Formats: sequence, C-alpha cells, structure tokens
Amino acid sequence: MEVDHIVSKLRTFWNDWDLRLMVLLSLALKVLLIILGGRRKFTRELSIRVAVWCAYISADSIAGIALGILSSKLGDTNKESHSLDANSKLIAFWAPALLLLLGGPDTITAYSLEDNELWLRHLLGLMVQTAVTIYIYFMAWALSYLSALAFLMIVAGLIKFGERVWVLWLASSSKLKESMLDPADPSPNYPRFMEEYTLKQAEGFHVTADEIVEVQVPEDLSANENQHCGNEELVQAHRLLKIFKRLFVDVILSFDDKDASLSVFKDRSYKSAFEIVEIELGFMYDLLRTKANVLYTRWASYRRLITFSLTFFLLACFSFGKRSHYQSVDLVLTFILLFLVILLELYSILLLLSSDWTNVWLSKCDSSISLVVKPLQLFKQPRWSNSMGQFSLLSFCLQEKILPCHKFLKLIHVHQKLEKYHYTGGQASPITKNYRIS
Repeated sequence: MEVDHIVSKLRTFWNDWDLRLMVLLSLALKVLLIILGGRRKFTRELSIRVAVWCAYISADSIAGIALGILSSKLGDTNKESHSLDANSKLIAFWAPALLLLLGGPDTITAYSLEDNELWLRHLLGLMVQTAVTIYIYFMAWALSYLSALAFLMIVAGLIKFGERVWVLWLASSSKLKESMLDPADPSPNYPRFMEEYTLKQAEGFHVTADEIVEVQVPEDLSANENQHCGNEELVQAHRLLKIFKRLFVDVILSFDDKDASLSVFKDRSYKSAFEIVEIELGFMYDLLRTKANVLYTRWASYRRLITFSLTFFLLACFSFGKRSHYQSVDLVLTFILLFLVILLELYSILLLLSSDWTNVWLSKCDSSISLVVKPLQLFKQPRWSNSMGQFSLLSFCLQEKILPCHKFLKLIHVHQKLEKYHYTGGQASPITKNYRIS
C-alpha cells in the first residue's frame, strides 16, 4: 500500500509538471547551446564538447516532446469541457515560444559536417513542428490579446526556424560547391559562331571546335586600400577565403589563384602569415557550422530586428495585460520564457558584433561607425585553442589506459572513438614560435 501511495503521488506530480519540466529543460538546453556552442571553436575540453553534443542532439527532441504533451493536454481538456479555461490558453502560448526556440542559436547549426547534409530532415521537422504549433494555436483561439500575441510569436519562430534550415542547405556539400563555381558564359558571339559552324558543316567542310582559354589577370591582393584599426591581416584573410574555401569542396585551384595567394604571403613574417591562416580557418568554421552564411547580410539585420521587436513587444503587452485568471506557476514560467528569449537574443547580437566578420565590415566603413561599435564588442574570444593534442606511442605501448565499462562500450561500437580522446585528450602542446618557424 505504501508503494502504491508513492507511485500515485509521483504520477500526480508528473501529470501536473511534465509539460513545465519539458519547457524548462528545452529552455536550459538552448541556453547551454548558445553559451557553449561557440566555445568548441577555441577549446579542447572534452566536457564542453560532450555537453554541447548532448544538448545539440536532444534539444529539438525535447521541444518536440513538449509540443506533443501540450497538444495532448489541450485536446483532453477540450473533450472534457468543450472549451479551454484562461490558464489553458496561457499554456497554449508556450507553443509559439517553443517554435522560436527551435530556430536554434547563431553559434551552432551543425555539430559535424554531416549535419548539413540532413537539411531535408530539418525542413520536414520545420513543417511538422509548425503544423503542430498552428494546431495548438487554433485549438486555443479566442478573441483576446493573447491569441494576437501568439500569432506574432509564430511569425517570429517561423522566420528563425526557416533561417536555420536555410543555413544548413547553404552549407551542404552540393550547394557549397555549386556556389563556388562560376556560371558558364557563352559570350554574345555564341549564336553567330554556332550559325557559321552549322553552315560550314552543311557545305561539306570538316569543322572542329577548339576551346580558347581566356587568361584572367589575378587580383593583386597585396595592394589594398588603407585599412582601419590595423585590420590588414583580417581583411586579407577574408579576401583569400574566396579562393581557399574551394579546397573544402574538392575544387582545384588555378595558377592564377596560386599567384594571387603568393602575392599576399611572399613578403610577410611568419607571425603575420600564420595569423591570416588562423583567421581563414575561423571564417570557414563559421560558414560550415554556424549561421554566418546569412547572419552578416542586410536580410539578417531585418530578420533580427523583426524577431527581437516582436518578442520585446510580446513581453511588454503580456506584462500590462490581465493576469488574474492564470496560475502563478504558469505565469512565472511564461515570464521566464519570454525574458530569457530576449536575453539570449541580446547576447547573440553582442556575439555578432564581437566577431571577425563584423571587424571586416568595419574596416570598410567610416571610422565614426567603428567608434560606435567598438565599445559593444564585449565578447572577444580566441580564434582557436592554439594547441594540438599529442599522442605518445611509448605511453600507448607501456601504459595501457583501460576505459571504464570497456566491454559495454565495445558492444555498442564506440570504444575506438573514446579511446582516441582517452589517449590524446589529456595531453596538449601549445603551438609556440618554434613550431611555427619549423
């Protein structure tokens, strides 16, 4: 009897708190992703990588489970009383907020490159989650300010989630390669040439078509306009990125590309050359694993302005609206949800302003704009860990490090991956001046 009583209490507690806990967990995972997601770029700590991986894998699933629980609860309430009370309509307001969270942070869209190839799966997820959110919205529809606010948040969430899918598509291998290939240009003389070719063939001549290669003078990347704030390496790295990013999709570089890059590196010190390479790799990381493909455009500025304004407007309207019919727990959770969404958006803006991409843009602007933006660059971060993992063959042979639960890990085929980190994760050598010179 005692066990039955405990189980009954646990079941009652879970029925009351399952949705709330799922919403809080979803919010916590998004906070973790936005804070730690960008740290993978410059840290070797295994704990951070594992935490980010767990959050990345489970964040969408938890939000989807929360939407499923929410639709089920509202459906049961609707069947019993044929209408929803005020508190149920407040809970329905969480669905658009969850859709907004599904848009994900700017600091990580893909944990690995293979995630970019799954953009179609995320597109399907976008359609399904949007459909569930709209279903919940119409289930709780009423002529009230809460329904109007929920509609605005659905719009903001749809924009942000759609942007995430768009970024994954742009970073997929096929699209990335396509974006780097110049379109074929037949030239204005092509119709006349083909007409002459056809006529000569009809007259019985043996005609062959040979390709004429037009040699393009490589851009002199070493001759630049005056750069502001000593960002010469940064601007050069951004320009060279247009050349060397082709290597990531197996496109062969031309001799012109070689000459253009040599013009940059031939008279540089090793320190300046390595800094350019470090910045380039950082740019490429951002293009493949974050929202950098669309963040630094005019459209992104409009999108961020729309989503931030809508969310702030929602919080303001909700703060001054009638709240007497709502349960205090759900009311507090709603305020936490809205407040943290705004706080995370502000944090994302500050991270954006502190990035190398923004500094490249500032180098092309008037110095007055730099004076305004520079004080807002509060989160300057290292470009990489400046260290490399080391593997000692002697330690591997003489001091075997047995993983805990080795047989179980071997059974699920993850022991080799964990052994790699086990033998190299604890040892790292800083990339010093001697390494760079050699």
